Amino acid sequence: KIVFPVGITNGEDGLFNIQAFYKCDAAYFLDYNGYFYREVSGSATRNFKKNDYFKMALEKFELDYSQFGIEFKEQNIRLLKSKRLINNLVSLIHIGLDHKNEMSFVDKKKSIKNMISNPTVQQVITEFWEDLKSNKSKYHQFILLWIKKKSVLGLVLAVKYSNFRNRK
Repeated sequence: KIVFPVGITNGEDGLFNIQAFYKCDAAYFLDYNGYFYREVSGSATRNFKKNDYFKMALEKFELDYSQFGIEFKEQNIRLLKSKRLINNLVSLIHIGLDHKNEMSFVDKKKSIKNMISNPTVQQVITEFWEDLKSNKSKYHQFILLWIKKKSVLGLVLAVKYSNFRNRK
């Protein structure tokens, strides 16, 4: 009775996996990466200009998992969903500021500003601040700080520094 969710076009594999793990009695961990993602220029999963990935991330945050037969304690699920939302946001900031992104720099900054100023993002980052930065690298904590302060400039400089350090 586990099926891919209908009407969800991004992250449906994750929801399928959650249902599978929720229903199983035992699991075995293999140290193997079973997914292979290939980035293709202009692909549906990387077309930042065409797709509103932030909107998709917010929709996942608001998703009621009980509709899939999965019951979690509300506070636990809110924390987990908040961590996922913020991790998605950090990825979107990096993708949005990537030199391969065809948007103008002004549009990139505007997009980042809209994401980090979103009331849900600000509520989550305030509510779970300690949990979000726990066990994260200094760089990730630095990014979280600039999100909390709603500083596009801080994020641009941090990502440029990261790209320089990683020779991108």
